[in-house]
Amino acid sequence: MNVTKTILTTVLFTASINLFSQTAEEWEKLGNAELDSANFDKAIEYYNKAIDINNTDADTYFALEFTYAEKQEYDKAIKTFKKGINLRPDSPEEHFYLGLLYQEKGSSIYAMLYAKKAAQLGNEFAQQF
Repeated sequence: MNVTKTILTTVLFTASINLFSQTAEEWEKLGNAELDSANFDKAIEYYNKAIDINNTDADTYFALEFTYAEKQEYDKAIKTFKKGINLRPDSPEEHFYLGLLYQEKGSSIYAMLYAKKAAQLGNEFAQQF
């Protein structure tokens, strides 16, 4: 059922984008559907189209970053995530997650720096470290 729903969602969003408009929100939703189906390359393509239209939506950068992380492309994930953080600099969760990305990459110094920033901003998990 979930696969059928994802396929239907993808078809409907694609038709909507092609027939009516090309908003960033539509591209992001299409990217989300592809991400749910583990079609990472298509998700990346759609998220980038959303960013081309609206490069001020932090959530799109975070979704793109998550997709890169799923592909274990940590350098791209970190670069993309930093763009999102620049748009939402006071979010403790994003700083904490960036620290986790650095940890996955094997850079414990940067992981600690971002965890510390997340703790300062009020992230409870970071405060426990």
